[in-house]
Amino acid sequence: MPAWPSLRAPSRLTSHFAVAVALAVLLAGLLMAMLNESQLRGQKLREATAQAEILAGSVAGALAFDDPETAAQYVDALHANRDVEAVGVYDSQGRLVAGSAIGGGRAPAVNRVGSPAFDGPRLTVTVPVRQGNSTLGSVYLRTVIEPWPRRAARYAAVGALILMASLVIAIFGVSNASLAAAHRRLQSEMVERAKAEEALRLSQKAEAEAQLAIATERGRSALHQSEQQLEMALHAGRLGAWVLDLASGRMIASELFRANFGLGVEDPFDRYAHLVARVHPEDRARQQREMDTAIAQHTDLAASTAP
Repeated sequence: MPAWPSLRAPSRLTSHFAVAVALAVLLAGLLMAMLNESQLRGQKLREATAQAEILAGSVAGALAFDDPETAAQYVDALHANRDVEAVGVYDSQGRLVAGSAIGGGRAPAVNRVGSPAFDGPRLTVTVPVRQGNSTLGSVYLRTVIEPWPRRAARYAAVGALILMASLVIAIFGVSNASLAAAHRRLQSEMVERAKAEEALRLSQKAEAEAQLAIATERGRSALHQSEQQLEMALHAGRLGAWVLDLASGRMIASELFRANFGLGVEDPFDRYAHLVARVHPEDRARQQREMDTAIAQHTDLAASTAP
């Protein structure tokens, strides 16, 4: 299989993965921006409500004594806040008592207390003015949530971070594609090397098995030859052989050994007691001593056994 086509497909896959990660980072940045926006709105709502409540507490006396000039002074004091666009103080009937257009906005002529309202980049807050259990009027406050220059600077910083992260991920993806291609080549070489080593191992194993078979055959041949020579020597000297299993007491005797005692193949002669019974009584004690010595020393019984 050609090497070049096998390397291009993984590279495309890695590039797609890098793009997907970059999009994921971009989405995460957008979610962070939305969360930041939500937190900013909540903070601005708390600040605007606090300002409106402070103003309501300040103008309570002015409304109680029907003093619009004092109420206007409190309203003008909010000019220091550049985010405030319009402020109004209203009597119990909702009529404007004192108002100020700070940022080009204008307080409405009539006000009714309601829930805070977001209108694009602006927030409107209305709170009642109370003194004890009596409601003397209300306060209207409209403020900018965040000036456009400040908002643009904040989102530009977030966008720059997202762009930088995307570039880093893209570069990483390209580098990773090259590393993946090198890794695949190395894996291919390792597979080929493993195949060669396996072939060598199998060849060495086959050679070792052949040598073992030859050595085994030679050993069998030598053993067979030795057995033949032993059998010839036994027949020439009319010597017999017997083997005793000490655990079971079973004895196996050669035909010649049986013949020396005048026994045939069918005659019972498979227990050590059968052998002892056919040993001369004067030799039985010596036979047993030699037997015990051979057992204790784990050697063959070298003594002759004769009827």
